[in-house]
Amino acid sequence: MSKQALDGTRLNAFAVDPKDLVIVGLDTDDGPEHPLYDDRVNLPVDESMVLSIMVRGVLETVLVRKDGDTVQVVAGRQRVRCAREANARLKKEGGAQIRVPVMVRKGSDSDHMGVAITENEIRRDDTPSIRALKLQRYIALGRSEAEAATAFGVSLQTIKNWGRMSDLDPKVLKAVDSGKIPASAAWNLSELPRDEQKAELEKLLSNGHATVKATTKAAKNAKARKSGSDEGYEPPGKRLVTKVLKLNNKSNTLGGEFLRGVMWVLGDISPKSIAGLTDLIREAKGEKE
Repeated sequence: MSKQALDGTRLNAFAVDPKDLVIVGLDTDDGPEHPLYDDRVNLPVDESMVLSIMVRGVLETVLVRKDGDTVQVVAGRQRVRCAREANARLKKEGGAQIRVPVMVRKGSDSDHMGVAITENEIRRDDTPSIRALKLQRYIALGRSEAEAATAFGVSLQTIKNWGRMSDLDPKVLKAVDSGKIPASAAWNLSELPRDEQKAELEKLLSNGHATVKATTKAAKNAKARKSGSDEGYEPPGKRLVTKVLKLNNKSNTLGGEFLRGVMWVLGDISPKSIAGLTDLIREAKGEKE
């Protein structure tokens, strides 16, 4: 007798045509009163999952139970639905049909319902930094970004954005993972030197504006200031102007620059012409270097 592949207990696993599996509420007329009914059977199929299945098949075992002669899906409804769609497309292309790995599970109605709930509700997504690390490792194996998009089930543009995570300072990555700043907002800081990333992050968090729009503006202004262009200096709002005027009452810095400051707010002159005013604005914003 040949030795089995692994030192463990064999389970009842089978490869089944997804059309032979019954999804309650989709293939039947049952509603919420049935213990295996799930409203998500009415959602559109996940296109990224369909494409992944067409390439690699169904990788995660579907749990089923026997009900007479029928085989009902307990957990894995979306995998079965996507496998059916993948097979429909493969058939048109003349490709081999996908079979779904299934495992029979015995138990009561309430037990099976609990399994279905647990599988859907206790999943935890990778943090953005872990996901980016996985992407780096996958690409390092010689895979293309297009192949990575299929493997991760996302768009090619998303893969490119994830790749930018490797250019972020660890402090910024930590802020992303903790939810203090959206990953899509952090991407905007990736083009800045790491010291500047940290500085801009602190400003954004202190102002409570670590949004995509705010980080886009911060990154744009930081690059503009570094290049010496006027674009990095934006006219202040009324609240900031009020703070500047209070500071000026103490220091009398503005003097004859006040009129030029008003002209700057109107966009008529360059901030380089009013260095004293721009210094006061930075001080009022807590940005004085």
